[in-house]
Amino acid sequence: MSKESLITQKNIKLNMSRRIRRTPFTNKVEECGVSDFTVVNHMLLPKGFKNTVEEDYWHLREQVQVWDVSCQRQVQITGPDAEKLVQKMTPRSIKKNGDRQMFLYSNN
Repeated sequence: MSKESLITQKNIKLNMSRRIRRTPFTNKVEECGVSDFTVVNHMLLPKGFKNTVEEDYWHLREQVQVWDVSCQRQVQITGPDAEKLVQKMTPRSIKKNGDRQMFLYSNN
């Protein structure tokens, strides 16, 4: 990634409103030095911790990062082929999941 391809915008502020929610982890993410947020599903999603995207990339590649993904939602997949569809979306066998890990429902 060349430095010319990176677009840096500084001092951009986001006005918080009731439509944008903080997650239970936002305070801790701020303490850990988050540098940028984006909004997904009306919730703050951290999108950077370092000064540049390139620094974040190398940190992720050489270290470890834990991300707050509270904004992601659960989905419900129903129907006679629900189990088959879910299995196609994951590389692991869903047959091994217990009741508390996944709920499958079929109209059969």
